[in-house]
Amino acid sequence: MQPVMITAAMVGAEVTKAQQSYLPTAPQEIIQAAIECSEAGAAIIHIHVRDAEGNATQDADLFREVVEGIRAHCDVITQVSTGGAVGMSADERLQSIECRPDMATLTTGTVNFGKGVFINNQELVETFASRLRTYGIVPEIEIFDVGMLDEAMRLRSMGLISDPIHFDF
Repeated sequence: MQPVMITAAMVGAEVTKAQQSYLPTAPQEIIQAAIECSEAGAAIIHIHVRDAEGNATQDADLFREVVEGIRAHCDVITQVSTGGAVGMSADERLQSIECRPDMATLTTGTVNFGKGVFINNQELVETFASRLRTYGIVPEIEIFDVGMLDEAMRLRSMGLISDPIHFDF
């Protein structure tokens, strides 16, 4: 049997407490959920954070608090989202990596997401890949369509991502 790594994504990008009352949104709630997921066998903790009102944010300080809290209690791989919310600038979206997680998402193309569109043109994808490489953060390549796989292979040929490549389909 092949080894398996379980990724737990406890918060998500769009779900609210009104939709799911058990959703962890405060940093300590997210940390506690990560501990429970780790104890249940998760090896990777995928992290989104929320502001005080429960809205998605890429606030570097909140990511730092959550990542440091998880690391203090669990031996897991921390993986942050660079997605943010529709309409955020590249700089806003990249705030999450300032806490130097083990991994971060890298979506290799534009995505229709609900009623919005996450713009990820080649220039932006190369910028994100380059920043992750500079910081020594392993990218989780998010694939939403087959063209994104081609883009990942292009990034590899440019030396912006390295084998082994971690894909999320």
